[in-house]
Amino acid sequence: MAYGADGAPLGTYLRRPGGGQPAIDVRDETSAPVAALRGARDWAGAGFDLLRTGGPVVARVGRVDIQTDGWVDDEWSLRPLVEPDDLPMQPVAAVALLLAAKVLFGRVTPIHLDKRDPLSWDTADDEA
Repeated sequence: MAYGADGAPLGTYLRRPGGGQPAIDVRDETSAPVAALRGARDWAGAGFDLLRTGGPVVARVGRVDIQTDGWVDDEWSLRPLVEPDDLPMQPVAAVALLLAAKVLFGRVTPIHLDKRDPLSWDTADDEA
């Protein structure tokens, strides 16, 4: 659940149970179902579609691995396909959706890259 500065709820994010494809049901500040985040069929497992309840895809949520200071973690992003006012939730609740997705579907802990490991991403320094 995401809360505003005044303590009022902005959104609720519920992981949909069951096998197959990961999904999150999204509810607005009144707990009405407004959208669902589902694995995108055309993103090869690396992205999600945010579908308005009973309607079209209104945003894409992407996930990529990034490397920083010898660590790899997943980075999440939101790309609205409609004007921000046309999202089925407040903009801050859409940002909170990224945190919910990271917690529910993301990497639990970053991976440390040991440069001495021949399977690491960056072994060029070992040869110098």
